[in-house]
Amino acid sequence: MAMAAQNADIISIMAFGTEADVSERIDYIKHKAGARFDEIELAFCFAQASLDDPTGMRIIEMFVPEACATQSRELATVLVGPVAEAADRIRRLRETLGISYFQITYVAGSTSTSWKSLEQLVAAVKG
Repeated sequence: MAMAAQNADIISIMAFGTEADVSERIDYIKHKAGARFDEIELAFCFAQASLDDPTGMRIIEMFVPEACATQSRELATVLVGPVAEAADRIRRLRETLGISYFQITYVAGSTSTSWKSLEQLVAAVKG
């Protein structure tokens, strides 16, 4: 991350911790980037999107099998619906942490998030 902070134009962050952990990573990037931090765009990856079925945590179960259902929903990398709440969270992360880009892992055939819900999310965040 230090090399990215000193050289990259965009830095993508993925954290299986809390939003506080994401904030710490961004603070580290700020420290390592110094004066060029304002030139860097930040991206964040949601490993699990569960907009239609909040119990659908297949991806998180693979990466963090020891996390119970409650702990899984508290991970920064989990985006749980409904769509309006998920959009509010993305806007808050953009405003408070300065994240410009958001990526969402989508598994074909998943029942936790439909394409329709993803389209609604994009429209809500853009609008």
